[in-house]
Amino acid sequence: MRRTILVTVLLAAVGMRAHAQQPAHATITPTSEPDPIADALARAHKDRNYLWVAVCGDSNAKDCRHFDEQTLSAASVKSYMEHRVTLLELDAGTPAGQRFVTQHGIDVLPTVLVLANSGQVLGKSVGDTPPNRFLRVVSAAIQSDAIRGAEGMRSWAGEDVVLKTSDHGAALVAEAKYEEADREYTWCLDHRATRSSMFPVVHLEKLVQRVVALGKVYEPTMKAFLRRLSDAEFASLEHSRPNVYALYLLKYGYLSLDREDKLITHYDRLRQRYPGGNAAPAFATLIYGPLLHARRYEALKRTVSDTEEVALYLQGTRANNVDKSETRKLLAGRYEILLGLGRMKPAKDLAQQMFTYDRSAETYLEFAEAAFRSGHSMDENIAQARSAYDLTEAKSLRAVIVYAKLLAQKTTHSPEAVQVLQQAVRTFDAMTDKNVLTQCLYDVQSGKILPRNSVTARAADTP
Repeated sequence: MRRTILVTVLLAAVGMRAHAQQPAHATITPTSEPDPIADALARAHKDRNYLWVAVCGDSNAKDCRHFDEQTLSAASVKSYMEHRVTLLELDAGTPAGQRFVTQHGIDVLPTVLVLANSGQVLGKSVGDTPPNRFLRVVSAAIQSDAIRGAEGMRSWAGEDVVLKTSDHGAALVAEAKYEEADREYTWCLDHRATRSSMFPVVHLEKLVQRVVALGKVYEPTMKAFLRRLSDAEFASLEHSRPNVYALYLLKYGYLSLDREDKLITHYDRLRQRYPGGNAAPAFATLIYGPLLHARRYEALKRTVSDTEEVALYLQGTRANNVDKSETRKLLAGRYEILLGLGRMKPAKDLAQQMFTYDRSAETYLEFAEAAFRSGHSMDENIAQARSAYDLTEAKSLRAVIVYAKLLAQKTTHSPEAVQVLQQAVRTFDAMTDKNVLTQCLYDVQSGKILPRNSVTARAADTP
């Protein structure tokens, strides 16, 4: 007791001396008491958790004690909270508790308020509820609809919690705890946050890849995921307005399963179900690659940028040091679409911009191959292939094949193509390369290389 008094006197003396040294106009800010809510929110944000504030009080000691022992301490609730929830037990009789009760209009104890770690209130559970009912209530709270405010549609609360749970699932897979990992991934896919405006664009692909990887070693996961994809197909066909989440889930799901054909089939179903609607064009933009492989150039019309947009894109690639291989693949894909649509002038402009940016053999090859695939190649594409052929000193198998095929696409049974291939057969040493060249030579001599303007027409009619 005497020690406490002595410390108090010393602190008072220090305070008086500090006050005397302050300028006349200075003000002293009183020391504020600790804020348990702010501290708990900070912990929840750091741990990427939800925050549950369980408010109790002396007047309801029996109910609160029962709720703590039978609900908050229940195995099912503790399992749910692990990796997802920061819990703060707040006494309604304290100043902080009184402020919290007044602020949130709490008139029944115990009450658990469910918050995002941003401080956003998502819902609450009122009264001494049993574990199963309590979990249903709080689960409904975190699955609440997106918020609309001055900034428009925002992300669903808990996106960070989903990402953390996904990481935990991956750690469980590494430990071969497949059943537990399956539960974690299922929780992530069922969570409303995965349907926010940005989650499918930024995060869904990684989550789906993890689920498919688990499904390859744990059959229940694969069966459940295939059912989920089937449900997504039906969801995207229910209304003419596209279900964006369903389309993204289908894209990443079937790509992870190496089933591009399923994406093409679903695109056709959307187009037939809602002719002239937005669903098929929206899906076409998402599955650019698969549709490009299937020669659906008309469907991809909206994905082709104009000349100014390409110039801005190339300017951005320079500023951000984007890998040139990524740039050439993207622009060669657009080049193929323009040729496939018969839009020769925009195609030439795009190619000119790309060759101003990069004149490597790889770029010439990428564009020459794109032109061959489109079926609408031009003489300048043969020149591009010839440049790649020369730059690689005729030692690139890919350059030889593309050059010969473009020559044969212009002139059936092209003698020049035959000469290029015969010379390559003599100079290439690897037997696998010789086999590829021999097959290509056979295709040229037998007229199997279709002439210009015929490939697209045939492919477009193929389901």
